[in-house]
Amino acid sequence: MTQEIRPTIDADLVRRLIADQFPQWANLPVRRVDLDGWDNRTFRLGDNLLVRLPSATGYVPQIEKEHRWLPHLVPHLPLPIPAPVAKGQPAAGYPFPWSVYRWLPGEPAATGHIADHRAFAADLAAFLGALYRIDAADGPPAGAHSFYRGGSLAVYDPETRAAIATLADEIDTGTVAAIWEEALATTWQGSPVWVHGDVAVGNLLVDDGRLSAVIDFGSSAVGDPACDTVIAWTFFTGESRAVFRRDLPVSPDVWVRGRGWAMWKALILIAQQRESIPARADEHRRILREVISDYRAFGKIRSCIVPRGWDWDETLFQGSAPFYARGRPPYAPDLAAVLVAALDLDGSGRLLDVGCGPGTVALLLADHFAEVVGVDPDAGMLAEAENAAAVAGVINTSWVCARAEELPLAPGTFRLATFAQSFHWMDQARVAATIHALLEPNGALVHISDAKDGPLNPVALPEPSPPYDAIRDLTRRYLGPIQRAGQGLLRYGSQSGESEVLRQAHFDLAHRIVIPAYEPLVRSTDDVVAWVYSLSGSAPHLFGDRLPAFDRDLRQILAVASKSGRFADQPQDTEVHIWRPSTS
Repeated sequence: MTQEIRPTIDADLVRRLIADQFPQWANLPVRRVDLDGWDNRTFRLGDNLLVRLPSATGYVPQIEKEHRWLPHLVPHLPLPIPAPVAKGQPAAGYPFPWSVYRWLPGEPAATGHIADHRAFAADLAAFLGALYRIDAADGPPAGAHSFYRGGSLAVYDPETRAAIATLADEIDTGTVAAIWEEALATTWQGSPVWVHGDVAVGNLLVDDGRLSAVIDFGSSAVGDPACDTVIAWTFFTGESRAVFRRDLPVSPDVWVRGRGWAMWKALILIAQQRESIPARADEHRRILREVISDYRAFGKIRSCIVPRGWDWDETLFQGSAPFYARGRPPYAPDLAAVLVAALDLDGSGRLLDVGCGPGTVALLLADHFAEVVGVDPDAGMLAEAENAAAVAGVINTSWVCARAEELPLAPGTFRLATFAQSFHWMDQARVAATIHALLEPNGALVHISDAKDGPLNPVALPEPSPPYDAIRDLTRRYLGPIQRAGQGLLRYGSQSGESEVLRQAHFDLAHRIVIPAYEPLVRSTDDVVAWVYSLSGSAPHLFGDRLPAFDRDLRQILAVASKSGRFADQPQDTEVHIWRPSTS
């Protein structure tokens, strides 16, 4: 193991190094910056340069990394970052390489005036989003040089658990351990991205009240961006945190690990400093309280994962899209009018339809919004939606192929988010928390489903009902007794309890409305066949090469049930729950 060296660094040393290696700057004044960092000692060199010297052995690899990669990053970023000017060599009793950079104007956000913390949060999220989009193919993977920023939290598992044990006399060890376990349970599923690694107020410069530059890329790496979210708890609060969470283009699991990064640092520093530097320990206690409060506010992300014993995969509705619009019973005819009246929709704002399928609800409400975004993980569904929009002449829609768990996918807020019989397939707590952050202050989440209590207006049916029991038995004969879903089995059924999940995510139920349907649903044999294939439990792909045989047997059952080839069902009422973000 390399012995840790911590040399003495002062202005006299810097003057000697400059005079010896860069004599053209020997006459420039040298003075230490007011707010210095831990990894490096920093000095002003005249008015336009600065000198940074690693404070210990462990920080030396950062020098070569910054000289190699910062020039690569500069042209792709919306704000200035340090530009290396020269690299010095060990000399004058100083054992490490060192750097000269251009001086960037501005005050550290730790002490500088920030005019609007929400704008500051949005600017920072935009900067990081741009950083994450830079080609990272050849960048340095996370490791010791970045103190594992961009890597796995598991590196710090032993010291985190030790800190929890040490602090058992003052912290809620059960909650803290749960937050930590949850962070360890998630992993970055995307391609590695560039990460800054130390997004802190000392590394963010402010000029004229706005974020003006981002400095100190010593912990930068290529990997998981979770470490860059830590500032959400160390600095941002309330609305500024909500803006940062909304605008940063990362998936919800990144925030789960980000909480872990913030908590790890807070725990170890409380344990180290509670007796020696109590004032600093108190600041880290504040951060720990913020992490715990956020965890409680946004729910236990993994407590309502998609149906128990089942893992989502992209084949859930594979092949069902062409049958969906024809096969699924329509919503009550007054659905759009009821929502327009209840939500005072006036053609402005944005609609987010989550799990949009072939665009049924998105297109129904498109005239009442300026922009509509439909999100669904099935490309076939989105192709149907896009085609339906074109046929209807609807031009204010966009369709995004993604899971709800990947939200937010781009900056911006929404007036309304709709879930039409889709929420039960999702990681409900995670998605609810994300939607909460995406809604405008007076926005709403609307959950739409078939009414469960039977029709409000039962009528005499003109045709026999579809033989549902016989269809179910036939499907089981081909696919087995346990309902299929994608590549898995729904051993325990799908999820329920949406109301409790939404309450835990800080939504209040504003309205429950049952919208009646008045006419029986009359269907042909092909309509009923389309209904069967529109279901996840009997999606066409599940039958493989037995699909023609199943189709033949299904049509034979239907022919026996109705000689006319026509069927009828009771009117299908629609139930709507309108949820608003809590005001308390």
